[in-house]
Amino acid sequence: MGYANYVDAEMKKTALALLLVSVLALASLFDVTRANPLPPEWWHHEMAVTIYSPQNGTHTALPIFINFSAYLTDAFNYLTDYPDWVSAFFYVLDGQDMSSSGVKIEETKLTGVNYASYYAFNYSGQAYLTDLTAGSHNITVYYGVLDKGSEIIAYNASWSATSQFYVITATPSPEPTPLAEPFPTTLIIASVSTVAVVAIGLLVYFKKFHRNKSP
Repeated sequence: MGYANYVDAEMKKTALALLLVSVLALASLFDVTRANPLPPEWWHHEMAVTIYSPQNGTHTALPIFINFSAYLTDAFNYLTDYPDWVSAFFYVLDGQDMSSSGVKIEETKLTGVNYASYYAFNYSGQAYLTDLTAGSHNITVYYGVLDKGSEIIAYNASWSATSQFYVITATPSPEPTPLAEPFPTTLIIASVSTVAVVAIGLLVYFKKFHRNKSP
């Protein structure tokens, strides 16, 4: 074998080895992505979640209205779903485990898309809390992907927002004080009038009786 043929064979082996390594790397990346449907951190996806209600530090009575918005960049559309995963926004209360206790926020919609220099998506969502004890609470709204089989939520902690609020109990209105019964002046006047008539009648009777008895 000549030197040129030897070099050519070695180059082919090297190219084949590089191709095999690339295929294995892509397969590994695909498996990782399939195992965790969140975009890799090196994609530098950004998401800003803002909680408008309940606002941090506020005092409010039940029901608690949850209202938030989310700004997503880099073509990261949360509606992209996997066959075995559910992409959505969730919330937890008072430090619950975000991977297992998240409650899906059903009322969520896309409110704007910006194609100017890159894809950017705006979402808004809302829900109500009706069963909370009086006192201090906090709520965390976050983006996550729920595994339908294990019920585990994959999430990135930076794609969340937390608000602390205070639930107050509504003070019941006092029972209205019943009005006092008006003094029955009509009945008293009628009674006095009756007594007066009877008295006058008796006086006239006695005068006549006395007159008839006189000699």
